[in-house]
Amino acid sequence: MGAGLRLAQYLANRSIWVDEAYIALNVIERSFGGLLEPLFHNQAAPIGYLWASKLAVILFGTSEYALRLVPLAAGIVSVVLFMFVARRILAPDVVPWALGLFAVSDRLIYYASEVKQYSSDVAVALAIVLCALSLMSDELSWKRVGVLAAVGAVGIWMSHPAIFLAAGGGLVAFGFTAARRDWPRLTRIALTGAIWASSFLVVFVVSLNRLTQNPKHLRYWGSAFMPMPPVF
Repeated sequence: MGAGLRLAQYLANRSIWVDEAYIALNVIERSFGGLLEPLFHNQAAPIGYLWASKLAVILFGTSEYALRLVPLAAGIVSVVLFMFVARRILAPDVVPWALGLFAVSDRLIYYASEVKQYSSDVAVALAIVLCALSLMSDELSWKRVGVLAAVGAVGIWMSHPAIFLAAGGGLVAFGFTAARRDWPRLTRIALTGAIWASSFLVVFVVSLNRLTQNPKHLRYWGSAFMPMPPVF
């Protein structure tokens, strides 16, 4: 049902509005290398999302359907990922209710056909939550460590909020494991966290650092963050 609702919204093919058009113009007019530069029209989006959208445009053209293909895929994948997260942290009889609410959420359905990165943000967030849960509770072989490290590292390129989830989930897993004095697992968690942090540093140097120099972004979002130095 969740996938069907998202697909129905996508097939309705509503007109692109101004914010979507700004992102779409950047994706259509720039090369993969050009998308590493600050975007036109004061837009900001993760490099991974922009590259995936560019690939969709190259393969399927510049229609609304092609431009919204990545958000649609992320929206459908999110339903599956949420099911796995719900199974890990909720009682079995609660899972269908939680999944049902997620499936029919009007905002999640809407953004699954919006030429913006918000649908991808949800998918990446759920993937990183699953990684953090796996770090704490699953058998943590070196092969699994490689998979979890890769998922988090790629997710950081696909979503701006991903670093906050990776940092929070990684610290919780590290603290939980340290309290149990499970030193072999702690070593694997530390290595995973180091790979995630390294991925973020590369993204910051390549892309995010330039966003901090955009005066319009700083003015627009300035009131949303704690002032530095703090003011009481």
